[in-house]
Amino acid sequence: MHQDTPLFHDSAPDNPAQVYDLWLAHNNECATYGRESIDAKRSTSYRMIWQGWLKYLASLNEGKGCAWSSVDAVDVSNFLKSGLRRSKNLIPTNTAQRRYWRVLSRIYTFAHSKGWTAENPVLALATADVPAIEKPKGAILTLGQYKACFDCLPPLYGTATQARDHTMALLLLTTGITPQEVRTLCVQDLERDMATGKVTHVAITAQRSDTQRRRIAVDERLANALLFWLTQRHMFNSLQRVRPSKEEAPTTAGDRHPFTRLFVSQKSPEVTMGTLLHVCKQLILEACKKDHSDAPPRIGPQVIRNTVLTKWLNEGIGIHQVTLMAGLKNPKGLLHLGDHLNPEVRQHLAKSNFKDDEAPPILQPLAA
Repeated sequence: MHQDTPLFHDSAPDNPAQVYDLWLAHNNECATYGRESIDAKRSTSYRMIWQGWLKYLASLNEGKGCAWSSVDAVDVSNFLKSGLRRSKNLIPTNTAQRRYWRVLSRIYTFAHSKGWTAENPVLALATADVPAIEKPKGAILTLGQYKACFDCLPPLYGTATQARDHTMALLLLTTGITPQEVRTLCVQDLERDMATGKVTHVAITAQRSDTQRRRIAVDERLANALLFWLTQRHMFNSLQRVRPSKEEAPTTAGDRHPFTRLFVSQKSPEVTMGTLLHVCKQLILEACKKDHSDAPPRIGPQVIRNTVLTKWLNEGIGIHQVTLMAGLKNPKGLLHLGDHLNPEVRQHLAKSNFKDDEAPPILQPLAA
C-alpha cells in the first residue's frame, strides 16, 4: 500500500511510552466532525494495548528487543495473533485482534506523519492479515409485531404483578430506554403535575456518562399505567419487610436506596434482568403469534429498544436527535441497526463510523 511522505520530521521521544501520550493529546486537539475526544481516564484499554505491544517488542530477538520505530508488517501480524499474552494458549478473538490493529494503526499513522517512522508498518500488512471488520446486527421486530405488542400487553387492572409487567413493557415500547434503565428507575424519577398528580415525564439518571441523563415526556397511556402501578407497588412482600432509610439525595442511579426502585418483585425490592427478560419474551412471542409471523432471532428487552430506535430513524427523526433520545454518546451506537434502516438514513449514519483522527467517508449518491 502506498504511504504518504511524512509532513514533519520532529524528534521522536526517547521513551516509547510517551508516543501514546503524544498521540492521545494530538487526537483530542484534532477531534472534529462532531466526534468526541478521548477521555484520558477512560482510555486505559488503548494504553494497555500500546504497553502490550512494547512488551512484545522487548521479547523479540532472544530478549534483545526491537525498536518500536523500526518494526515491520511481520512483527505486527505476529503480535495480532499472539495478543496481550494473558495466557500462552489463548488465541485472541477477531474482535480483540481488530481492536489491537485499530489502536496500532492510529498511533503509527500519527508517528509516521511526524517523521518518527520510515513507514506505517500496520498499513503494510497484507490484506489477508488485517482482522476482518465485525458488523454486528441488531435484531428488531417488524412493524406488525411491534403494533401487536400493544394489544398483547398483560392486563393493567389485573393482579399487581400484571400491572407491573404491563407498565414495564409499555415503558420500553414507548420510550426506547435501555433494560438497565428500566430496572434502576426510582419512584422519585417520575415527574408529576402538581395540580393533577398526573405523571408527565420520566427522568433518566446517568449511570456511566452524562449523555445518559435525559428527561422523557410520557404519553397519556403510559402516564395512566405509571399512576396505577404506584397504587399497586406497595402490595409486594419485598417492600413490606423493610422500609427505606433516610438518606441524602444521591448523585447516580447506583447510589440510591434499592427500596426506592420503581419496579419491584415479591422477593426483591428491584426487578432482576431475568424477570424483565421473561416479561419481554412472553410479550414478543404473543405478538408474533397474533401477527402470524416468525419471531426474531433474539428475543428480549433490547430487541424492543432496537425496534423503537429504528422506528424513530425511519420516521425521519434526525440521527443526532435519536442519539440524544437514546442516551448514547455518539451515533456509532446506532450502527448495529443499519440493515433495518431506510437507504437514506443508512447512508447518513455511515458518516459516524470513523475515528476522531480520520476524515469521514465520502458517500456515493443514492441510485435514482
